[in-house]
Amino acid sequence: EQQNFVVEMMSLVVVCLAVVGVLSASGQDVSVDRYRRTEIDPVNLAAEINAIISNVQEADSTLSTVRDAIPDLAAKGRFDSMSNQVSALREIADDRALNDEVAGLSNLVGNIKTTADATVSIGDETADLFPGIESSLSNANTLATDMFVENLRQEQVRLELNTRLASDLRPAIDGLEDVNSAFGGFGASARSLFESIETMASLSEESVVDLNTFLAHFANTRFANSNLPIFRYAQWSTYNQNCCWYWDNRNDLNGAVAPSTWGDSNGRAYQMTTNVAYMRTLYNKRVYCGWTCAVFNKEWYSYSSTNSMQGSVLMRIRNTTPSSVSWSMTYYYTSYGGWNEYASISFNGANTWSTSSNCGRCTRSQSFSFPANRVSTVIVVSSSSAQSGTRTMHMSFINNSLKLPAGLEWVDDLDYISSL
Repeated sequence: EQQNFVVEMMSLVVVCLAVVGVLSASGQDVSVDRYRRTEIDPVNLAAEINAIISNVQEADSTLSTVRDAIPDLAAKGRFDSMSNQVSALREIADDRALNDEVAGLSNLVGNIKTTADATVSIGDETADLFPGIESSLSNANTLATDMFVENLRQEQVRLELNTRLASDLRPAIDGLEDVNSAFGGFGASARSLFESIETMASLSEESVVDLNTFLAHFANTRFANSNLPIFRYAQWSTYNQNCCWYWDNRNDLNGAVAPSTWGDSNGRAYQMTTNVAYMRTLYNKRVYCGWTCAVFNKEWYSYSSTNSMQGSVLMRIRNTTPSSVSWSMTYYYTSYGGWNEYASISFNGANTWSTSSNCGRCTRSQSFSFPANRVSTVIVVSSSSAQSGTRTMHMSFINNSLKLPAGLEWVDDLDYISSL
């Protein structure tokens, strides 16, 4: 029996030495720094922690069994202390680096249980084993505590960094909230705008139909066809038998030519100004007609040679081509050179043609060469015929001569141009 007991005690010593070897063998780095460097696999972490807890629970259960099998109260107290330390280890077993030590401790306790089952009483012989076991538990507890403190410190550092980061980001977040709020208001305005545009688009579709219908009525008029003639005209007398020259002989109401010049001093078209304000004052009426057009056909009573009556048209014609284009017109006119009342034509301000003949019904064909890429001005003036009880003033364009050749078109721009 003594021989068997010695063998069993030796087995316990070997097991204890094995545990101590697990914890402090020179070939194994058990320092806290090693555990600080340990990488924790987040995928297997839960499974490993459960395995550690299971080993600790097994060690706790084994120690309880051994304690119950030892009749020595002092020994029981020391096993209770060991059991409490294992329980404490179980509370902080949150790093897989403890797994090897706890597993070794579990194996140690298992061997002790096996030996205790075969031994009725260990007694004082087991007392020498407790310091080694307690030392191992103390080392494991210290190691786990250090690791817990280090993890806690690192968590505190991370918390401080996160707090500082949150503090730094708060102004930016507030700014983004302001931007978001602003864009929220913009979004509402944009939606309102889009709704208005959609409404306008819907109305526009209806308006386009109405506009097309409206424009169809003008398809054959000057508004839609620049080949149809449109030009300005004016008619005036020169002397008021009651008192004096019209307008006190001012020239600004007669194309910058005084009434006395028109009535008694050979007034002609080329003498008229290029100042559009003056010409717009005189030529304030429009003629819409076909390619043959009767403009004036007047008969009036004259009481002296001082008074006369003039009729005139101002035509604006655009050459849309890069080359000059020719056009010829034919018209009826009246004039009376005996009283210095001329008929005349001006083309772009030049004295193109004039006559002092005595014409109660004369015709004239006149050709023009329109410069490329510009609008030109044609002014035609008729005066009155000789007196024969009454006097006449006449102007009519004949033989479809108002039909322009290709490249020329009628323009009505006197209201907005700055110069002729």
